[in-house]
Amino acid sequence: MIDLVWNFPLLATQGAEWKRYLAAAVEGLHAEDAVELRPSFRGADAELRKRAAAWMDVEAERFWFTVGGHHGTLVALLTAGMAGKAIASEWVTYVGILEQAKMLGCPLVGLE
Repeated sequence: MIDLVWNFPLLATQGAEWKRYLAAAVEGLHAEDAVELRPSFRGADAELRKRAAAWMDVEAERFWFTVGGHHGTLVALLTAGMAGKAIASEWVTYVGILEQAKMLGCPLVGLE
């Protein structure tokens, strides 16, 4: 089971790898360059995607970052070609899917 309460997986093997990653990031930081202090993954997406895919035990080509849950569900719906098609969802569901289904013209079917 992956706990997504923090919007990213917390896996048992992450600690040591994050420690190395953060140490390398701090070591390579040029504190006088304000651009480097902005939170950004520009230029490192391929490496981060490879790492994340390894944690999830999938090929990197099948792993994509999203900008949160709303974005992830919308990308999944669009990729699956769901626009205009019925979507089955839990009776009590994530409010984001309600708006996305409405936006895409998808009727929702509530499941018990």
